[in-house]
Amino acid sequence: MDTVSKNSIQKLRNILGNFWVIVFFGVLYFTSQITIATILNPIGHHDFLALQFSFSQDLYFQYFVQWQSLGLMPAYKAHLYFDTLHPIWYTLFLLSALSGVLNLNQCSERWNSLFVIPVIAGFCDVFENCLQMAFLSDPSMKLITKELVFISSFFSSVKWSLALGTLFFILIFWAFGLVRSLRKR
Repeated sequence: MDTVSKNSIQKLRNILGNFWVIVFFGVLYFTSQITIATILNPIGHHDFLALQFSFSQDLYFQYFVQWQSLGLMPAYKAHLYFDTLHPIWYTLFLLSALSGVLNLNQCSERWNSLFVIPVIAGFCDVFENCLQMAFLSDPSMKLITKELVFISSFFSSVKWSLALGTLFFILIFWAFGLVRSLRKR
């Protein structure tokens, strides 16, 4: 990577790592997450997550038929309206929180390569959402193939793994930074 790109990434890290930027994106992310969770509440979060990680065409058919018969499919469809922007909010929140803990711990620029992780998670979410929208666009459910269900579940699994892994890293590094700053006092 050339010097200009490295300097630009470092400048971005300094901007995103500002406390108020982290708070701003954190509020956007958590508001979006709460909105989506509230919309999905009638469906049940367990069933929703089971579907995301199912890798099973049969389970998709089972849940979609069940939700349709119970009149819950509008809730499932409605969550996607908010979930189209949600990957942006959590990617920016994770990038800003990651920037903050890297700055707190005075990590070198080489640590900036971690920024790719929440970005990949966000893209996986976008791809997953596109497949969910495709599934919902076909009342005959012929688009719910084994292959597309596998791809959707794969993107979902990667998304959750990378996002939660980044969050775990942020919490660990925040704790290290906090302990180090308390020792300096």
